[in-house]
Amino acid sequence: MLRIFRQMRQKLLPENRFSKYLLYALGEIALVVIGILIALQVNDWNESRLSRAEMAKVYVSILDDLENDYGRLAQILPDFEWKISVIHGIITEPPTPGQWVANDSLFNSFSSFADFEIGKERFELLKTKVAVDEQSRVLNNRITDFYKKHSTDIGVRTY
Repeated sequence: MLRIFRQMRQKLLPENRFSKYLLYALGEIALVVIGILIALQVNDWNESRLSRAEMAKVYVSILDDLENDYGRLAQILPDFEWKISVIHGIITEPPTPGQWVANDSLFNSFSSFADFEIGKERFELLKTKVAVDEQSRVLNNRITDFYKKHSTDIGVRTY
């Protein structure tokens, strides 16, 4: 393609055909502009592909966080259920002062709760990312709504 333009230019210059040479020059400029536009479009596509891949990694890491939280909850919920049953027993039949002293489970039902908080590190990372398309924008909003709804500081600590 460039060889054809070069040959045309070499023919037109010596023949003193300025109008045809100008037409040739405009054609060459148009080709350069089209090439630049194509390069910019390819670059945009590549950046979009990389952004989607990065968002996918963030989504997978958030899923890992939630799976870890779920596993941790599965470990500590039986302890909470036991404490609830002891507290229910205390409410229905209040123990005597002697039973309080003799039975450690009564005291432990009010103390030594396991620490638990939903992992938010990767969610914080998601907040720094910009959604690349409508689908990821909707998913980001749903994830944000989930964390707003379920991230409550209960203030439960093990002593």
